[in-house]
Amino acid sequence: MMITRFMSFILSIVALFSGFTLKSESGIVKYRNMPYGLNSSRQIFDLDIPENLTGDANMVMYIHGGTWCAGSKDGSINAMDNLAKRGIISASINYRFCGFPDYVTVYDILDDITDALKRIKTVAAERGINIKGVMFNGVSAGAHLSLLYAYSRAEEAPIKPVAVVAKSPVADLTDPAIYDGSLHEIDTEKWYIDKAEWAQHLTHMTGKIFTKSNILKKTDVLFDISPVKYVNKNSVPTLIAHGTKDTVLPYSGSVAFDKKLTELGVTHEFITYNGAWHDLENCPEGASAYNKAIEKFIQKYVLEK
Repeated sequence: MMITRFMSFILSIVALFSGFTLKSESGIVKYRNMPYGLNSSRQIFDLDIPENLTGDANMVMYIHGGTWCAGSKDGSINAMDNLAKRGIISASINYRFCGFPDYVTVYDILDDITDALKRIKTVAAERGINIKGVMFNGVSAGAHLSLLYAYSRAEEAPIKPVAVVAKSPVADLTDPAIYDGSLHEIDTEKWYIDKAEWAQHLTHMTGKIFTKSNILKKTDVLFDISPVKYVNKNSVPTLIAHGTKDTVLPYSGSVAFDKKLTELGVTHEFITYNGAWHDLENCPEGASAYNKAIEKFIQKYVLEK
């Protein structure tokens, strides 16, 4: 208890220098750039809490994409605002980027998520709210992190994962289709990560040395950071959305993951965006199906406590 109080005091001091703001707007208490760690200025989150909310509640946490080394929490502000207007707590976090100079790995990012959840739970408790469950929502690298955390850290999470939403994810980093160049052939005008770039990303993500020639010789290392390793019959309900023309992460990987979830009996939905790229744009049918599915997930796993 004393350690928790001391940490809260230290973080309150850090907040004075982090650009932290707190305001109430249209019935929503908005925390911006709230610090949750002392290792990096990246360890901040935004949090929206409906002003009159008390008692038990679940929440939604957004985890941004950006190849594990870029991106920002700011892209979820509108989504958070919409949820808060419905009486739902939501947060969006920045996390430390993989790579140098701090030698941050995927495992460190998972620790960041834990630390952010701890801080959010404490902040909510100060307002008389007991956050019991969290639904993760991530895109691309954020989808990978959301799945990996919900599956591999469920037992130790400060707030219990209750569901996970993954848009354009990678569930199995041992999949040769990620690296063999076939994705580039789908549309040579679209962004594509070549083997040399993947070797650099994987080196940063794992702390192990990868080269173009040894990626698939280190499948044990890759499997350790793959959500598919940790999924089991007790895993949380999962919503996947993926475009058939993705040139960044293979649609076939999500097809295989869908099959795995079905075999295990995990409650899930798989939304296909026919003809869509990694950003899932320009597919009204896919967007409509996704919107219906995400609403069902919110109703069942966030609003029903």
